[in-house]
Amino acid sequence: SLRHELDRALVVRRLGSGEVQIGRQAIGWGRGVLFGAVDIFAPFNPLENDREWRRGVDAVRASLPLTDLFSLDAVAALGESVDASAFVGRVQGYVGEVDGEVLVGRRRRDLFAGVAASLPVKGAEVHGEWALFVTPEPVLERDKVFEVLLGGSYAWDICGGLLLLGEYHYSGWGTEDIEDLTAHLADATYRERIFRGDAQIAGRHAGGLQLSRGFGSALPLSAGWIFAPTDGSGVLTALATWVFSDAVTLAASGYWPYGDEPTGAVLRSEYGGVARSGLLQISFYY
Repeated sequence: SLRHELDRALVVRRLGSGEVQIGRQAIGWGRGVLFGAVDIFAPFNPLENDREWRRGVDAVRASLPLTDLFSLDAVAALGESVDASAFVGRVQGYVGEVDGEVLVGRRRRDLFAGVAASLPVKGAEVHGEWALFVTPEPVLERDKVFEVLLGGSYAWDICGGLLLLGEYHYSGWGTEDIEDLTAHLADATYRERIFRGDAQIAGRHAGGLQLSRGFGSALPLSAGWIFAPTDGSGVLTALATWVFSDAVTLAASGYWPYGDEPTGAVLRSEYGGVARSGLLQISFYY
């Protein structure tokens, strides 16, 4: 057998004012930064610092401008069968100062609908996402699963530029009591959903704050806080990136969790079992 891991391998064809892309490509939708409700193809983990490069998915994507302000996207992300594939359409556009998108389709066997929008409010930026999944079998006794994201950011032109971001995320895929997660994973259907990434968080509620300095400079710095408000656990994060040139960057990141640690195989808090860790990463671009 031949095994490979390519993030990008696609063919692009322009058809009039539209475009068709076939192959492995990056598809990221929504307005969320730390979390996401409508980013259904290859979402980032909330604790993932390196977001410059999104994992590619095998898909056929057609894009067509409808007017100067609105465009249409249609994506077929193909799996081994129809029930392992996703077929989603998106209309994106502007109404005044509001930048929004509406999504409808099917992801695997779930029917899917979502809305995302962002707008300026008194010098700040406010964004939100809402998603509904109608499932063929109940998930934690529900056949309709909701996801919600609310967030905002504000920038100051001081100290090389400061950006403060805050987000709240609700996930219907998560468990109400984190101590019940091990028992829920005994259900093969639920276990499959969790392992394939339907949920970004294990619980129902999560919040995050991120303060970044010097964005766009040769030495951007950021500090973050991801937390579960229902059990008092969280993770403090820090990231420093040295941009030596257009071809070489060096990043150092650290994670410091807190909260009740697991007892055996049973979680007692969502983030209390995360390992204290650090990562040094060097990237080359050609």
